[in-house]
Amino acid sequence: MKRENAARYYAAHADEVKQRKREKYWADHEKSLADQRRYRAREKWRRANGLPPQRLHRVTGTERKTNLAAAEAFFTRARTAEEITRLRNERGTPRYLIDQFERANARDRAAAHYAESVNRGDGRLEQQLRPTRAERKAMARADEEARMDAVAAAINDRLRTQPKAPARSMPVAGPQPPTASARPGRSR
Repeated sequence: MKRENAARYYAAHADEVKQRKREKYWADHEKSLADQRRYRAREKWRRANGLPPQRLHRVTGTERKTNLAAAEAFFTRARTAEEITRLRNERGTPRYLIDQFERANARDRAAAHYAESVNRGDGRLEQQLRPTRAERKAMARADEEARMDAVAAAINDRLRTQPKAPARSMPVAGPQPPTASARPGRSR
């Protein structure tokens, strides 16, 4: 009924409806362009991920009630033993897909929990993940030492003229005390 009335009105007032749409478009041209860009990006993403295009339409109250009644009848219907056996014997979803789905859900729940804690403002989760001042200093010191070691190794490799000597197996002793000279009066 509503669709029929809308179609009749549009047939009688097509020029006025088109003019109102044009005026609305040009009243906020940038917003209209941004909406178009978002729509195109969303549809491109859907196609790239193998999803059908999004096609939403309004449903009248009577259609909605009919659809809900049909869904209720389908999902609450008692199944016979043969139907249940047939459904169980049909080829199911592969285990690796179920595992992927469960991992993705766990990641999404963790991300939602984190976002919720950040938005809540209490920052408990963020505080737990944030390193302490001492840990930050230790990480910065370790990073700087690693950077300096890399620089020293690069300089050493560039300036080396002889191949590296094999590593010594004996530990190097500390400095030796000076020995007495064989000739008196002279020391080196």
